Amino acid sequence: MKKTRELGSYIEIHVEAKASEALKIWEQTVEEEYGKVKKPIFVFWSGETDVEPKELGYRIGRLLAKMNVPPITLKHKVNIEEEEEEEW
Repeated sequence: MKKTRELGSYIEIHVEAKASEALKIWEQTVEEEYGKVKKPIFVFWSGETDVEPKELGYRIGRLLAKMNVPPITLKHKVNIEEEEEEEW
């Protein structure tokens, strides 16, 4: 049996901006605030996703690692190209 780790409480920031701007805000916020609050910080954006998927994944991965957020294991296969078309 696999044990899962709960994320616990976290901070959400919603911005009216495109992805590139939201990522800058997220990176700056994690750099300046994570050490103080010790809770994961997530930024959601309402604008277009103007960042290539590879760069987006890389930057989000770095942010999650800085906040010690464990990788999530999905129980099903995901086709990222289909997800992109549906989501963005």
